[in-house]
Amino acid sequence: MQDNAIVNPVYCVSAGDSFLFTINDPNHYPVYQRDSVMNTNQQFDYGQFLELEIEMQKKAASNDTTISLFAYTFTESGTYVFNDASSTDRLTIITVVGLSETCPNSDKYLNSISSTSLSATGVQRADDIIIKLNYPLVIGLTSVLIFTVVMVIATISWCISKKWSIKKSKIDGYRKFQIDLDIEHRAESYEKGNDFLTFQEPDPVKREKEEEEDDLDHINLDIHQDIMDVAQDYLKIFEGTRDKRKGDQKSKRDKIYMQLKDIEDDINILVKDALNHNMQLFDPEDLQHGVGLDEEKAQKRL
Repeated sequence: MQDNAIVNPVYCVSAGDSFLFTINDPNHYPVYQRDSVMNTNQQFDYGQFLELEIEMQKKAASNDTTISLFAYTFTESGTYVFNDASSTDRLTIITVVGLSETCPNSDKYLNSISSTSLSATGVQRADDIIIKLNYPLVIGLTSVLIFTVVMVIATISWCISKKWSIKKSKIDGYRKFQIDLDIEHRAESYEKGNDFLTFQEPDPVKREKEEEEDDLDHINLDIHQDIMDVAQDYLKIFEGTRDKRKGDQKSKRDKIYMQLKDIEDDINILVKDALNHNMQLFDPEDLQHGVGLDEEKAQKRL
């Protein structure tokens, strides 16, 4: 590539045309950009360009500055992107048209890279880009995922094999926190942990004298339980007696109501019979004196 050449040129040739590269410096030669998104021939065989790269590296190593010529014949249509070996910013785009096609400007096969020249030659970015997989990254992530799943399964299996269980919390009552005494009135419950026995006089003679004055060493400290039991029994007896008395009173009251109801029915029958037979009321005293019936007086007396 010469210094006075067009920077970043765009060429348009026909299939079967040969392209001649003049290489003045072994450090500046065409390199095929296999990963460019403007390449359209994914099956392009750029092996000869690789061989050119090896030859140029040998010449550069031996300081050989003789001019080299490199020719390549493009047999397949498509767009091919090359760059300078010393700078990827210096591009050369070659568009190869088919045998039955012609370049947009047949009189001008060389242009500099611009939106107009690229559009005229049909150069565009490929949409079906195939990106090469990063196999070390994929393998690493897959290994980490498999390892994590295995560790989780192993941990769950170990926990199941241990058969962990949550014990029910045990909450003791107030009495069990304060004194360890049995409420069933057993003698040993009063001898164990009894303050009267724990802090009693160590001298037997003095202790015996104190016991004569106030024998409280073996007092029943749980006597309130007996009182509660007796009170509950009395309450049950009282409630039973009260319910029975209420039942008896209700029975007697119902019996009196029935008797009064019978008397009322008998009176109504007598009154009805008297009215049917035109019975009159006479005062016995008036009858003895031969006086007639005084109805108003009889009503008042009645």
